[in-house]
Amino acid sequence: MDGFLRIKDKCKELYADYDIVIRPVLKFGLAVLSFLVINNELGYLSALNNLFVLMILAVICAILPLNGIVLIGTLLIVAHCFGLGIEVGGFALVLYLLMMLLYFRFVPKDALAMLLTPVAYFCHIPPVVPMSLGQIRGPISALSVVFGIVSWQFVRSVPEVIEPLKSTPDVSLLDVLQAMPNMLITKEMVFEIIIAVVVMLIVVSIRRLGGNHSYEKAIVAGAIVYLVLQLFGGRILGVEVNPGSVIIATIGSLLISYFLMLFYFSADYKASENVEFEDDRYYYRVRVIPKLRPVDSRTGEVLELEHDEEMPEVNTERFRQLREEEIENKFRGINLQSKLEQSLRELDAKTSPVPTEQVNETASAEALKDTQVVYSEIGQETRVVPTEDVQETKVIPDEGFRNEDSPDEGFLDEGLVPEDRDAIVPETLLDEDVIKTELWENKKGQND
Repeated sequence: MDGFLRIKDKCKELYADYDIVIRPVLKFGLAVLSFLVINNELGYLSALNNLFVLMILAVICAILPLNGIVLIGTLLIVAHCFGLGIEVGGFALVLYLLMMLLYFRFVPKDALAMLLTPVAYFCHIPPVVPMSLGQIRGPISALSVVFGIVSWQFVRSVPEVIEPLKSTPDVSLLDVLQAMPNMLITKEMVFEIIIAVVVMLIVVSIRRLGGNHSYEKAIVAGAIVYLVLQLFGGRILGVEVNPGSVIIATIGSLLISYFLMLFYFSADYKASENVEFEDDRYYYRVRVIPKLRPVDSRTGEVLELEHDEEMPEVNTERFRQLREEEIENKFRGINLQSKLEQSLRELDAKTSPVPTEQVNETASAEALKDTQVVYSEIGQETRVVPTEDVQETKVIPDEGFRNEDSPDEGFLDEGLVPEDRDAIVPETLLDEDVIKTELWENKKGQND
């Protein structure tokens, strides 16, 4: 086991370092394998039944996601069916279109299961896919296995049923159309679908129960259920079953599933611990199970992986000195005091108050003469106008006030300068008069 764990760790490190190369290579191999199975069973179009064309399609699939292999494989099957007959191709197009819609709606992430299910049936180890998939997916993923079984049944039945039927001289188009659904919906296919779904559900259920060695128990239970259903269910439903091939397929699938399980889940149940803690609302009981690690045969100590090695200690004093030198070099030659004074001046210019209201443009000259000026604490100039001289309230732009009676005389009150900046307005005047604010210039206007 220690040797296997070392190999597994090396494989993980190798994949982490070179995944940009390994993933396209694996997808290329999977595409080649899937297309070879399709061409071996169908192969009615000579243009597609060519190794050079197959390699080109596999190279394209290497740079696409796994669902790209599913789509290209589907198109390859439909194209071969059109090579046999237009009615066969039309039926295949409708069938696979319906399956693709359901597949991309419910299980779009299970492309690997849909691709490997026909390959597993071709290699005579059908239970390996539901037993392996049940360890990493949920019950809904059984749909991908069902689609794979239907696809395999269709690909295998076309050369066995439809091709001999079309070679018959007196066969009609209606006979072919009636034969295709009959060849697809058979007792054998329904039997295989039921067994695959039951096996996967058994594996998923036992795995989710938890406990020690739950993954191993799930695989063994799935293998036993498959073997029992094949041997005894076949006799009940009248399906012909070869006991020898079923036993060999079960043992092979069990070994492959266990080998795959060690790669993605290998736990040391002997060193497991139960941890309890709480917060303001809940109590938590957690079981901590460490992963299996290789052990040194001489010392008996657990070997640490390369990525688990502790980082070397850092000389903090030297790091601080280097940081100070970096900061000093960065700000060398910069007068921080002048920069600060310039920033403060810019900030003061931006935040200086600007009056927004202006005196009523209908106030008379006498009323303007009676106005007094008050300076607030922030230096804002305020004009006080008697209430009886204000006829209408109106705010106009900052440029000044235009006389509506004599528009040619220009702007009124533009640039008036108060003569006495220390004038104080009595409280009675503030209570009875209207205060409005105006921007003043440096010289007195003509309406004074």
